[in-house]
Amino acid sequence: MVVLTLGAAVTCVKLFSTNRNADDLINSAKWMGGMCLYFFCYAMTGALLRRHLFSRVGTELTWLIAAILLVVGSLAPFLIGYIMFFNDQWWSEDLGAWWVGNPFAWANKGHRVLYASVGGVWAVLVAAISLSWFIERVRSFRPASQVAASDAIESVPRAVASGSPSATD
Repeated sequence: MVVLTLGAAVTCVKLFSTNRNADDLINSAKWMGGMCLYFFCYAMTGALLRRHLFSRVGTELTWLIAAILLVVGSLAPFLIGYIMFFNDQWWSEDLGAWWVGNPFAWANKGHRVLYASVGGVWAVLVAAISLSWFIERVRSFRPASQVAASDAIESVPRAVASGSPSATD
């Protein structure tokens, strides 16, 4: 859906080039794409860490691991740069490069190439590491039989109509 939305934005600008705010639409689409790239990376890294390091944590808390990674990844590069290079002149001139882990920093147009490069490499790495897990899930998938699925769907309304406890209780 994200790719379709970005494609629709680009198509809209190409078809209706008289729109004077076309640059704003393209910049917003780039910002949204960058945010989605980073959120994909943080979510996949959180899932990867949960599977390998935090195996006792349930899958329902993967979002929490990803959120913690988001906070650490957004603030750690900036704080490290601040602590190590506070007195250097280039620190104040090139502050945007230190927000490389922050998905909300995509508004900084001067460093979008850096952010996209880091996010792209990170996405490829985390997807490659998770590929074996994904293939294992695809191989172990077994669709429910048509008869069993239709019986389960029909039994719930019958149980509700008859007043007996249903399978969902």
